[in-house]
Amino acid sequence: PLEIDEINSYLDGETDAPSVETVDDNFEKLYRKIKDYVEENNLVAQIDIEKSRTQILLRFKDNVLFDSGRADLKKEAIQILGDISVVLKDSIEDIEMIRIEGHTDDVPIKTVWYPTNWELSTARAVQVLRFFIEKKGLEPAKMSAVGYGEYHPIRTNDTDANRALNRRVDLVIAKYIEKSDGT
Repeated sequence: PLEIDEINSYLDGETDAPSVETVDDNFEKLYRKIKDYVEENNLVAQIDIEKSRTQILLRFKDNVLFDSGRADLKKEAIQILGDISVVLKDSIEDIEMIRIEGHTDDVPIKTVWYPTNWELSTARAVQVLRFFIEKKGLEPAKMSAVGYGEYHPIRTNDTDANRALNRRVDLVIAKYIEKSDGT
């Protein structure tokens, strides 16, 4: 967000209009920090990261966070998510929302805890959300969790390799964009 002093200086005619580049630069820095973390910790094969103008996508592949058919975070996942939470917390003012998405392949699951892939994908997303909020103190108002089950694949579910790509948890980090009050 733009600083009040920046806006007041502009309104008083002392400076030029505050720049959208400030927000863009901060979002770019957030992306670089996450990307550097992934590379420095040799996680490139396990975590994909992409950036658009308004979002950063952090994609945890297949069994990085959870064992097959389970929704309790693996020990290694707690370290990774903990480190990423520090980066997110440091940049929280530049983040509008963090949406945590659980995804599965199309192989049916039927357990007492997870009668369908809907429950499994949702439980996984909620576990990541609760970890960030309850253990790492991220702002609940800036977080959401959603389970997509098998219905948002990134590949067809016709091979084991493709099904593995569809089993994932995505963190979609939306950039904070200063809202106009219409005046």
